[in-house]
Amino acid sequence: MLSSHTGSEAQEHAVKAHFITSLRFIVPALLKGFVKADNNVLSCRANTLT
Repeated sequence: MLSSHTGSEAQEHAVKAHFITSLRFIVPALLKGFVKADNNVLSCRANTLT
């Protein structure tokens, strides 16, 4: 009983580690995308204002 519990715990830990690792790559990419989108929106607004 205990061994199966630790096995599932280790699997859960591995899944969390994989999730965190992928987040490290996904989040910066998303932030770059948002920054680019914000810059595009700001430049469009600046063009319409001027």
